[in-house]
Amino acid sequence: MSHSIIDLSQASPVGSGREHLVYQDPHDPQRLIKVLRPQAKRQGLQRPSIRRYGPLRVWHLDISEYLTALNHLGRHCEHLARPYGFCETSEGLGFIVERIAGADGGLAPMLRTVVNQLDGDQATFDVLWKAGLALFDNLHAAGVAWKGMSLNNVVVAGKKETPTLVVIDGLGETPMIPLVQMSDRVFTLQHNRQKKRFFAQLEARSPSQAI
Repeated sequence: MSHSIIDLSQASPVGSGREHLVYQDPHDPQRLIKVLRPQAKRQGLQRPSIRRYGPLRVWHLDISEYLTALNHLGRHCEHLARPYGFCETSEGLGFIVERIAGADGGLAPMLRTVVNQLDGDQATFDVLWKAGLALFDNLHAAGVAWKGMSLNNVVVAGKKETPTLVVIDGLGETPMIPLVQMSDRVFTLQHNRQKKRFFAQLEARSPSQAI
């Protein structure tokens, strides 16, 4: 973790999620800083991971799944953002991650945003569908669990003709008994459920559905 506090007090978030505000790293244009939103303290019986990590559990899950992919593939998985470590910021603890770029070099857009703006472009939709198939095939090969499957948790990176879908949120599983980690069969069943859900959401936004 960096020993200097990064000042984000005058910065505006470049993105946000249920648990994070996301800022551009002022020291590196190729990196972002995720800062946790304030959360109410949980009451009553808590899972061991919550008792141990508290709200930082989400970062533990991200790191865990990234290490899983490294172990299975022996290399970086192109569908995950590289983690670069932790830092202290004026807005709280930060998690430094790779900035994923879109076709124009700007911040990669969410998949939901892209498909909602296709305006009848079936050819581009078909390209994104194919990219979705590659996403799930490669995540399965990498052994990566993805509990928070949503079109909002995926961004579209790279060129319009050959995009790569990258998961930016919702990684990992948090059951009391981690059967997904203990059984290849359970992992595959869970993976296939998420895949079915993903493509159902995507198909509902197909230009052909608007005809």
